[in-house]
Amino acid sequence: MLLTSSTLASKVSSIESRAFVVLDAGIDDLSLLVSHLSDADVLVLDPTQDGIAQITDAIAARPSISSLHIVSHGMPGQLQLGNSTLGFSSLSAYADHLMSWADKLKGKDILLYGCKVAKGAMGHLFLQQLHQLTGANIAASTTPVGRVEGHSNWTLDSHIGSVDTPIVFSAILQDS
Repeated sequence: MLLTSSTLASKVSSIESRAFVVLDAGIDDLSLLVSHLSDADVLVLDPTQDGIAQITDAIAARPSISSLHIVSHGMPGQLQLGNSTLGFSSLSAYADHLMSWADKLKGKDILLYGCKVAKGAMGHLFLQQLHQLTGANIAASTTPVGRVEGHSNWTLDSHIGSVDTPIVFSAILQDS
């Protein structure tokens, strides 16, 4: 097939602007989750390194990102990422990292797949601060996410901004 400048630009655009999925190495069924991702760039965090720094470096290395999906263990107002915790109390320590994310994510969506990250006042404040630092729309859950005690839940029921990005995992995985 002959590539013209317009078809090449179209191909480059579709390659460059992809979902970026970050998975903490400590989550259950990691290989299963990765196998159900299609058309996304994937980063599995090194559990011995600072996860926020790893994400920052990976975002900076990409020409464009359509959305960011972070899969990790969570609790109200915080996420476990590598050997670090990103939470309401640590946002100021990571402010420079998070503000650099805005270069690629301002006006786009960040989906947080961590159990109960958005629950309560601490969860809401965390999402608001993350939104302010990154400029991104944020979605997270007030309840457990994934397969928990025989039930499946992939609903990210708390939003800051207008989140239009669908769940990145296949319907087959979500239903299983």
